[in-house]
Amino acid sequence: MSAILYKPPAIFIHVPKTAGSAMERTPVFAPSSGHLTMAQVFHYVLPTLPDFPRVPAPFPFAFVRNPLDRLVSIFHHRPHDAGLFPSLPRSPDGFARLLDHLVAYFPDGVDAAIPDHLPPPYSLPDRWPLHHHFLPQHYFITWPRDYGVTVFRYEDLPGAWTEILQRLGADSPSNRLPPAAPNNRLPLDFYYTPRTRAIAVDLYRRDCELWYHENFDSI
Repeated sequence: MSAILYKPPAIFIHVPKTAGSAMERTPVFAPSSGHLTMAQVFHYVLPTLPDFPRVPAPFPFAFVRNPLDRLVSIFHHRPHDAGLFPSLPRSPDGFARLLDHLVAYFPDGVDAAIPDHLPPPYSLPDRWPLHHHFLPQHYFITWPRDYGVTVFRYEDLPGAWTEILQRLGADSPSNRLPPAAPNNRLPLDFYYTPRTRAIAVDLYRRDCELWYHENFDSI
């Protein structure tokens, strides 16, 4: 979900699989309204909110996640329960098969499948073949132009969340994130081989270049 706050004015863009659901369960964010992109909020939502404060300038923000880690999270969460790839085992072999499916869908990378025109709220881009969790992160934040969104990293979540709450004047115990659940997932090296790592970087190259370029030798 994404959320619009009035006091102070702020816009939270919830990129799928970046811990946004935990953030939205805090009182500061209720209510929220779907996985909207910043472009959809700017062009479709804000014009319907004449009382939304424009002064001071709103604080738009979002979280991004290492694209390789995000793909593994999507693999465990979506391809099975959404019925997209129900036959894939939850194993390195199943993950490699998922990446091969993605290459078949997106031979030129996921960015090439994003159209030039803006879909209405709660809609996927035209001809997008998969669940919205597979959309690249920059689509939610900087497509089709830079809207001045402050981007935080999922990997820096505790400190970033404190910084956000302080900026919103909402740094109270009720708005702090609950302790993270134990992560029983195996390390990324369990899922990736050199071949599949190169595939993932090529598929989500723009996300890697924008926010994680220092982590990927192939960029």
